[in-house]
Amino acid sequence: MHTHTSIAYARCMRTHRSHMRAACARTSIAVRMPNKAMVLILGAQSPRPLGSRLHVQLDNTCGENKIMTVIAFLGWLVYTDVFAEANFFGMPKGHTYTLLDQSFSTLIENLRNYPIYAISALIRKVHILLSGYNVIECRELRCIWDIKSWLEPHVHELRGYATSQFGDGMHEFLIRKDSKGVVRVMLRKTSQASTWLPEGEGYELFKSAPSGSPPFAARKLDRDWERLVVMSTVRRWVPHFVLPEAERRAAEAEWQERLWNMPIDMKVEDLPEAYKLLWPVLPRGCCQAPAEAAGSLFESDTLENPEINPITGPGRSAATVNAELRAFQSAARAEDDARATDGDETLVRRVFQGEYLLMRLASGNGAAVTLHRVAHGIFHQEAADLDATFTKAEYTHAPMPGVAGLWGTFKPALNPDFDSTCKHSLCAQAYSSQRFESITDQGVLRQKVQEGWCAVHQSLISRAASARVPR
Repeated sequence: MHTHTSIAYARCMRTHRSHMRAACARTSIAVRMPNKAMVLILGAQSPRPLGSRLHVQLDNTCGENKIMTVIAFLGWLVYTDVFAEANFFGMPKGHTYTLLDQSFSTLIENLRNYPIYAISALIRKVHILLSGYNVIECRELRCIWDIKSWLEPHVHELRGYATSQFGDGMHEFLIRKDSKGVVRVMLRKTSQASTWLPEGEGYELFKSAPSGSPPFAARKLDRDWERLVVMSTVRRWVPHFVLPEAERRAAEAEWQERLWNMPIDMKVEDLPEAYKLLWPVLPRGCCQAPAEAAGSLFESDTLENPEINPITGPGRSAATVNAELRAFQSAARAEDDARATDGDETLVRRVFQGEYLLMRLASGNGAAVTLHRVAHGIFHQEAADLDATFTKAEYTHAPMPGVAGLWGTFKPALNPDFDSTCKHSLCAQAYSSQRFESITDQGVLRQKVQEGWCAVHQSLISRAASARVPR
């Protein structure tokens, strides 16, 4: 049944035991997953301090978990001395061996085997199915705090920690106070990286002091969560509920209360007081100074931080990052040129994101040479990898009259399948220009092509063919 309900849960682990809390919420309360996760973290607090450190494991999603709202919230817990230190780790792809992943798989697979006729039945079933994981609570959220709007004006915005040019970004975030009581955040690519970014004490997180408590997030308008569609679906299905008559009437009465009796475009103020969340008074934790952040016991280039710190924040601008990036790439190209001059037969020229490349898209002497731009998907650590694949944007060539070769102008090739209504970044129809994945037997003929125009004569192509970099 299409009821616009989502589930989130969190595990609270202590030294000798652990427990889980779960929550269900309809999308009508305009809530995203990080807000629910933060409610669960607050709900997990006990009247006594939990300790000096908070560790949170999250999916590595840049739109919902690895965002400034989560960083600011954990920073607020440190700022108010609930914890002396907080960190969260965005788990890499394939994290199927964690306990939360196992419990989620158990939950979803088993829910498919049971008919669920009402939200209250869903909450009871979730509690039962997660009992093997020591769930102590499963509750419905009728409203949520707007933690983002509360903390956003008080924090320095950090950027670049999720950039695709340096892989899948930073995975570990560490938040603590310095010797002067200033809350700072440090980041690193993996938990095994030997250093943190930036060097030193970290980026200052707060520019002003948060105070009070957050407001409730506004609920969605009825049309935004398709209330009429949901009501129509429920109305058609209720007569077919395979339940004893008394239970069927109880389920019907519950939907009547939840949907038909709900005020039009219901606001949080319209909720009964019993359904409104109470902002907790959190106990202060053990705030002794934490030990120095540990580095890695292992050495591996794939686990280390990128050569260029991609993060911008207080004292580090985007212009600084771009200048360091251009300097690094220029030095890398100069090194490749020097190796080519020395006749190094093992040379594989590095390709970086945003570069313009001349490529053959098919084998054979008659294959055309076309201009492409590296759109995304190639990481710095893969710049010289023959097996790397990446998304390219193709350009069409308008030749200069009477001049042979690739003299002329280039424009992005139009995507014949472009659909302006498609907003998903992974959908090929979302782009007006032609984009496609590369394959390993394509040839890069010449890498250094200036943006906006191309002046590579045909004679240069024949010379460059001997230095072709297959990809």
